[in-house]
Amino acid sequence: MEKKLLVAVDDSLQAMKAIDYVALMARVLAPVRFVLFHVQPALSQYLTDEARRKEKARRVLKEILAANDAKGREVLDSALQRMARKGVDPKRIETVTAPMDVGVANDILAVGNAKPYDAIIVARRGASSIQKWFMGSVTANLVEHTTLVPIWVVDGTVSSANILLAADGSASALRALDHVAFMLSGHPTPDLQILHIRPRLQDYCEIEMTNEAARDAETVLISDDQHCMTGFREQAMTVLEKNDFPMERLNWETLDGKLAVAHAILNHIDRNDYGTVVMGRRGRSKSKFTGSVSRRLLHKAENTALWVVP
Repeated sequence: MEKKLLVAVDDSLQAMKAIDYVALMARVLAPVRFVLFHVQPALSQYLTDEARRKEKARRVLKEILAANDAKGREVLDSALQRMARKGVDPKRIETVTAPMDVGVANDILAVGNAKPYDAIIVARRGASSIQKWFMGSVTANLVEHTTLVPIWVVDGTVSSANILLAADGSASALRALDHVAFMLSGHPTPDLQILHIRPRLQDYCEIEMTNEAARDAETVLISDDQHCMTGFREQAMTVLEKNDFPMERLNWETLDGKLAVAHAILNHIDRNDYGTVVMGRRGRSKSKFTGSVSRRLLHKAENTALWVVP
């Protein structure tokens, strides 16, 4: 089945890196269509109000709108040509630019929700050195407020098409598996690696316990995790069959949680050749902690694309 991706584009280097990523992944997600979407700068409310009353203000507003539209089309054409040079058929790329309405993130989500897009792609970082350690506000708003469409957050240069699914046994992780299995369906490569990190007691409880109480709690936690992951595996088979994803392309790995979950995943990415990490936005308990795993990965993973599934 053909997939359709909405790619948020501006004139930043970070956005061009995201363009490079989707061109890379086009090889393993085929068939896929792209819509490159550019939100034009906000207009002065004062000028907009004046344009309702004065001819001169209307002329100025019209000139600004025309200039913004021309700049948007220039940015989009540059992105399209960049994708074409990397082997993407231009016939599979559509470009759209529009004036800002509510705000950049809200406008992107409005477009993403209005049509059956399978994902929204956006660069993670801002352009300045101060911003480079933080997720941009547009990206943060997209991840936080999407309710239907997965958000793919691209950081830096992604050179590998290998994909890792971080699974904790939650319904959110199962939706993430459904998303990635669909995106990979109909194409022979690549394989999908599922990684589960066994949780640690300190991930759930910060209160200091006696040694005996801590051992008992660890035993309960491990038993609960094993039971949950058994159920997850059973449901995962159904999800994969629905998407016609070959079982021989699936690899499972479970690691002891010697480190915090997010840290363990980051280490695994560093040691192995993964360019994409897929995860549910919320974890098994839907608590602040489990949500913090996805947030930490979004802030810390470098030269990696993170698919966040609501």
